[in-house]
Amino acid sequence: MNISTKLRLSSVATTLFVLLFICVTLSHIYDLNILNQKQQLSEGIISNSFQLIALRDEYIWHPSVELKAQWMNQYTMMMKLFIEAKPLFAIAEEHTLFEKSLEASVATGDLYHQLVQSIEQRKGMAVTEELKTQLSLIARNRVSNMLRLSDLIRTEERAIERTFLSIMVLLGAIIVLLSLLSYLISRSMSRALLRMTRETQIFGAGNLQHRIPIVRQDEIGNLEQQFNAMAQTLEDFTAGLARKIAEKTKELDQKVHEVGDKNSLLEESKRAMQNLLEDLQNTAKRLEQESINARKFEQAVQASGDAIAIALSDLTYIYVNPAWCHSTGYSPKEVLGQNPHLVLSNKMNAKLMEQFFARREEEAVFHSDEFIFRRKDGTEYEAEEMEYCIREQGKTLFKVFIHRNISERKRADRAKTEYISLASHQLRTPLTEIRWALSNLKQGSLPQEQRMIVEAAHQAAGHMAETIKAMLTISHMETGELKPEPTDAVLQSVFNDILHLYDTMRQEKALKLTVDCPESIRMHADAQLLKEILSNLVTNAYKYTPAGGSVRIAVRKDAEHVTIEIADTGCGIPQSDQRRVSEKFFRASNVLHQEQEGSGIGLHMTYALTKLLGGTISFVSQEGKGTTFSLSFPASPADRHKVGN
Repeated sequence: MNISTKLRLSSVATTLFVLLFICVTLSHIYDLNILNQKQQLSEGIISNSFQLIALRDEYIWHPSVELKAQWMNQYTMMMKLFIEAKPLFAIAEEHTLFEKSLEASVATGDLYHQLVQSIEQRKGMAVTEELKTQLSLIARNRVSNMLRLSDLIRTEERAIERTFLSIMVLLGAIIVLLSLLSYLISRSMSRALLRMTRETQIFGAGNLQHRIPIVRQDEIGNLEQQFNAMAQTLEDFTAGLARKIAEKTKELDQKVHEVGDKNSLLEESKRAMQNLLEDLQNTAKRLEQESINARKFEQAVQASGDAIAIALSDLTYIYVNPAWCHSTGYSPKEVLGQNPHLVLSNKMNAKLMEQFFARREEEAVFHSDEFIFRRKDGTEYEAEEMEYCIREQGKTLFKVFIHRNISERKRADRAKTEYISLASHQLRTPLTEIRWALSNLKQGSLPQEQRMIVEAAHQAAGHMAETIKAMLTISHMETGELKPEPTDAVLQSVFNDILHLYDTMRQEKALKLTVDCPESIRMHADAQLLKEILSNLVTNAYKYTPAGGSVRIAVRKDAEHVTIEIADTGCGIPQSDQRRVSEKFFRASNVLHQEQEGSGIGLHMTYALTKLLGGTISFVSQEGKGTTFSLSFPASPADRHKVGN
């Protein structure tokens, strides 16, 4: 018998026994369910019998219509149980006991009616006692029969359990035997396949003469025979191929011998061709990568929301993206070959225009937010312009122009600045009158409490005047009305004026002041604006340094820059607030609870004025330890022009 037949028989037998197991189990469950129904009905009849006896005795002693109705209802329920149970008790002995109980129940109904008539007609206690005795005898027989019937049911249930257990053990043993048989068949196949695998590995290692010994007469044996036949065919083919290779090799040796003198030349040519091929492949890969990068760049530029244009070094446009065309109204055909004069307005600042077109090669980046563009339809808009030079080997290849329409932002800034300027001008006159009136009140003789109130009001009015002055300065800077008037300023003299002006503030807090400013240091700048910058930083250092602290001022100069440092040991600026230092109305979170005056615009104005003078400003601060502000200004007008660009 072959392996497939064995496996099919084993599978069919296992399936049949599993189905038999399921059928036996279902049959057992059905039998147990029937026995359970019998048991419940028997117990119900016995319970009803005892209840009938109790109702009968109570009726004899206390006759009433209610007790009579209750007995009849209970009797009806018992007869229904008999009718329901009758089909279940079909076995001979069970049937006999059930029929006797049923007959006794029928007789019970007749005797009970006679008992009721005897009591209602008052026939005497002798008749009643006799009927009661008969009813009791019938009830005992019925209960006895039902108890025997219940015992028979339990005996039958135990017999079914034993039979089911025996069948289960037998079926389990058969299934185990079938499983063992399947395991043996599988193991036999696995061993044969493993042996065949080892034999084929020997063949695969190069031993083409190796053959698998045939030890089985089944499918695996047939497979081994087919493999041996294939191995023989392969061996024959290999031998023939080896002969042909030997013949071709001999012919090739003869030809090589004939052209032996030319061999070195061919080798050199071969190497040269290989080198040339490698160079071509490397060039192709580089060109492909550059093409990919160019496509990516083009896709990014095409999808950009900013207006982007690319021009040659002479500012001739060679590319504009869709956003540029949308902003200006020109199509690419109308723009290519033109220069920025096509879209720049005549209203632009002449110096800015000159600077834009006269940029030197070494200036890699240009940025300004003062450009005005003219659309194709003649309308104009304000823009922020950025220019980047694409250079290679020190020479500019292309220039990339990026601009954004900032007309709305400019209009909002102008409206805000005009409002601040107007409000500040309107406030200055009444505030001056208030300060004059408060100053006159201070000169008079006032009670101490009123004098303190007037002095506080006068101080607050002075602070408000300083705030309005700062707001006007910022407004003039934003509108371009504030123009620096540079002179040769002596920094030591500038600091002396500032320190003398605010020395009372320093003495009130007993601050230690250190000044390192050589007399020879000068710088070309607007002295009044420089004083405004330095005054803000010095008063902040005094204001936020606790009593007994120290303030240090250091000035140094190199070939191109003048650097000023103002350091204090004050409360410092929290790390989370440092990025907002240059914002309008900013005050650090750790000084909001202190009773220090401040509008929050001093540092904003300091940053703006520093930029206006062509300088840079930075700071280092640690909360609780102090702050150091560093200013850097160009030392000469030429350096200021370079920094501004």
